[in-house]
Amino acid sequence: MSDSLRFYKQWLLLGWAMVAGVIILSLVPVPDMGVDLPSDKLLHLLAYGCMMGWFVQLFHGSERIYYALGFILLGFAMELLQGVTSYRMFEWWDAVANGSGVVLAYLFGFTKFDLLLYRFERVVRIA
Repeated sequence: MSDSLRFYKQWLLLGWAMVAGVIILSLVPVPDMGVDLPSDKLLHLLAYGCMMGWFVQLFHGSERIYYALGFILLGFAMELLQGVTSYRMFEWWDAVANGSGVVLAYLFGFTKFDLLLYRFERVVRIA
């Protein structure tokens, strides 16, 4: 599919920016806003799901499984790194939510979901 995307390099750059954003947000201190979220697990699932969902559209075949495995490992590594900081903590359920987001997005890749960027480029005519 990458050969049929006119802006493949730009989409790839945005994908890696998303990965960098997830890494940074996973490791910076979180300010106490006085609001206790009932569960941040949904945020973990969405972050890793969106990240994998982006790459599902850019890569096909065996490349996808490598990205999926890499993002699952990244999610676990981020939790481990949080555990060694003084301001964050390791949580197994966060790692499970990260991996679940990756798996769900990977599975969506077997649907027409993986054509979103392709269709976007065909509908929105950018010079």
